[in-house]
Parts: sequence; structure tokens; C-alpha cells
Amino acid sequence: MLLEESHQAEAAGEYWCQLLHEHRGEEELDARRTLFVRWPRLGTANRLHAVASGAWPPQEADVLVALAARPDDYIEFPLETLHNVPLAWTEAHRLDLARTELWDRLIAAYQVHDPVAVLPVLESIVEAGLIVAEVRNYKMAVARLRKHRAIAAVAGRPEATAGLVASLRERNRNRPRLLRELDRVKF
Repeated sequence: MLLEESHQAEAAGEYWCQLLHEHRGEEELDARRTLFVRWPRLGTANRLHAVASGAWPPQEADVLVALAARPDDYIEFPLETLHNVPLAWTEAHRLDLARTELWDRLIAAYQVHDPVAVLPVLESIVEAGLIVAEVRNYKMAVARLRKHRAIAAVAGRPEATAGLVASLRERNRNRPRLLRELDRVKF
């Protein structure tokens, strides 16, 4: 495991940790730390977190610093593992996260905390998705617009969706297929 950086070496390290878990449970935490230091990724961080339990709080800052080199992992870890949605939201903005799928999950989680704050992010995702004229992109935009409408209603700002749809219709008036998709769901 310590001789190379390959996926086989990482798999060997994981096997080592499994053996320790089965036969020397008290040594597994140190082994998981070693694996994380060697391969600072979401998977190794998740497994370290699962084993650490009560010993986790002093390690959290170091793990987050190490994951910062991999922005997607860095955002996904507090979102999915630590269940610290505000931290994930703040850091996603700070890092200017680009992965749309992860933004969708962040929006779904953060809308409970601040529905108004997610609306501009959702709007930018809808607009970015329409850069390329494809039917698949139109369907995704409509699905996100439906989500936008639901969140805007909860936030007490239903006019936000109406304004966004009007703007999209105006800017995309030469895309009949998009307009049909919007008409289909009564936007």
C-alpha cells in the first residue's frame, strides 16, 4: 500500500483496514487516518468519519483542509456525511462550484434553511442549461423551473418565477421547441 499510488495500492489499504476491523478493531482508526492522508478523497474521508465517531471532532478541520484540493469532494462531504448544509452552501459559493448535479442537491437541502437564497442559484443553473439548444436541456430547464416555482411559492415570492419565465421566453423566442415545453407545463 505504501509503495505506490495506484488504485491497487488503495484497494490493498482498504483490505488492510477491513482486516483490522475484523481482528484488531482498536487499530482501525489509525489505519483509516493513514489511508485518508495517502488518498484524501470523499470515500476515504467517509470511512474515516464512520470509524472515528467520538474521536471525530478534533479531526474534522484537518479532513476539510485536505479535501479542499478536490472541490466536489470538499462540498459533498459536509453536505452528505456531516449533514452540515450551511457549511456546504457557503463553501460552494466561495469555491464557485461548477458541478450542476451537486448544486441541485445543495439547493434541495438548503431550501429548508433559506428558500429565497436558493432562487438566484437555481435561476443561473436554468439559464446555463439553455446555452446549448437541445431537447434534453429544455426538459431539464422546465423541471428546474417547476422546482423554482415551488420554492418561490414557499418563500412568498411567486412573481420571481413569472419574471424568470418571461425573461426566458423573450430571450429564447427563436426556440420553438423550448417554448412548446414551457407551454406544456403552463409556464
